[in-house]
Amino acid sequence: MKNNEEKNSNSTDSTFFDYIRAENPETVFKTLQKEDDYFVALVLSCISESLASSLFSMFELDRQIKIQEQIAKGLKIPASVVKAYEESFKEYLKNQVEEEKNHIAGSEKACKILQLSKPIVQKEFMDGLSKKNVALAAKFKEKLFFFDDIPLLSDRALQRVLREVDENLLTKALKAATEPTCEKFFRNMSEKAAAMLKEDMEFIGPIRLKDALECQQFIVNIVLRLEENGEIVIERTKDDELV
Repeated sequence: MKNNEEKNSNSTDSTFFDYIRAENPETVFKTLQKEDDYFVALVLSCISESLASSLFSMFELDRQIKIQEQIAKGLKIPASVVKAYEESFKEYLKNQVEEEKNHIAGSEKACKILQLSKPIVQKEFMDGLSKKNVALAAKFKEKLFFFDDIPLLSDRALQRVLREVDENLLTKALKAATEPTCEKFFRNMSEKAAAMLKEDMEFIGPIRLKDALECQQFIVNIVLRLEENGEIVIERTKDDELV
């Protein structure tokens, strides 16, 4: 009598690897990417299409092609073998989860904490760190975005940002900005608007550094929100590819 032993991995009612749904997709990916293409194809074939798509998109292009080639051919594996694979991977994934729990924080966490800190705290910290630990300061600058990183934005991206920035806010923000940052803004405005902005900066006179930095942070938050929404791209390094 034929039974479930003959059920193959691409069966529509497969329940193998269901436990993956309860784990962080990034953790699953870290564990999965260490496996060969055939095994990855097996796992993606057994889970829901939405979850499989999410995990699939995390792989580099060359592996995506190899994985899809395996899936497209069809994976005919006895259920008992798939079950053995499932149990083995479950234990492997559990170890990965435990390892991540034991690895507290890291550079990513440190950067997020700093990015959400008050502007004056960011400035004082980065100034101090640059003098004591140049390498770590460089790592922070790679991952974070500060107001004086505005020149990294394309003209098109900055023009999108400007549509959401109040003129009075920008006037105060530029009072504490570097010359390249100011020039970047001026170049992306009409001559008349740029001239008026320069006049306003002179007219308001000296302002507290704390107030200027808070205005800068407000604009930085707009930049980060637009980037998160996919409306602009921040070219943080020379290796970033724009299309």
